[in-house]
Amino acid sequence: MVRFCFETDTGTVEHLWGDLLEIDDEQATVYLRTPPVDHNVELDRTMTIKRDQINDWQLEFRDGTLRGGYTNRAMFKIYEREEGWIHPKLMVQIRRFKEVDW
Repeated sequence: MVRFCFETDTGTVEHLWGDLLEIDDEQATVYLRTPPVDHNVELDRTMTIKRDQINDWQLEFRDGTLRGGYTNRAMFKIYEREEGWIHPKLMVQIRRFKEVDW
């Protein structure tokens, strides 16, 4: 999956997640997973975006572990810091993240 900037029909910039279908040097084709909140026009869920709109990525491996997802990981940490706890079901998801071995 990739996270990318999307400008809605109202001019709001939202960050959406989509399954990466194809990518080249200039653009990517994604299948939209998280539709925009502040958008009034129906969207085709298969979209072509500019590659430079991508600002995060996440890979899920066959064993269920995840790599990337840095935005989500940061939000989990912020929530834990501000609220003082994380729901046990969310902890299961957090434990799926593994560091990237370059």
